[in-house]
Amino acid sequence: MTPGPPAAPRLTRERRDGRVFIRNIERGMIFRAEVLLAEARGSEQTHYKPTPWLVVSSDAINRRLPIVQAVPFTTKLHKGEGQFRAHSIRVLALHVTRFATTAGTAPLHDGDQLALTEQLRVLSHDRLLGDPVGRVSKQALFSVEAGIRFVCGIPPWPPVEPDGATPAAVPAMAAAPPLPPSGAGSPGCPP
Repeated sequence: MTPGPPAAPRLTRERRDGRVFIRNIERGMIFRAEVLLAEARGSEQTHYKPTPWLVVSSDAINRRLPIVQAVPFTTKLHKGEGQFRAHSIRVLALHVTRFATTAGTAPLHDGDQLALTEQLRVLSHDRLLGDPVGRVSKQALFSVEAGIRFVCGIPPWPPVEPDGATPAAVPAMAAAPPLPPSGAGSPGCPP
């Protein structure tokens, strides 16, 4: 007899200053979240039903604030194709631990998932439904982080010298580049 999926970690929900706060949320957990079509603007990722979102915010943020930063998952793998979709990260099924779900919560799809890193956003704990439905491996989380770095224009870490070598010493805090003139836009972005 094949054992079923592991039980989801049980998280505690409480109210703080009128807001829902969920204790013990961790990076790499996958929750179903509700971002409805009526709340969307333009090309924001929404659905007519709760969908899976991967928590990517630091555990320090997750412990202290009633929000998470998250990336939506989709099973529509074709969304990762094309020249402008190099940042959408395919998360293989073997890198996802699926948890047993409670009544009323849809389980996570069994196949591969696509992390839509260009749709990174903040979600209130109010939007996270029930307990987590899964967790990604550290390798998968690292890949999703690479997609986020690409989308946000954050250089890879550790820094790489022009000759491809990693510097012997990495400064604790590098100076930020100067801001472009007003109206000039950011590198790679239109004004």
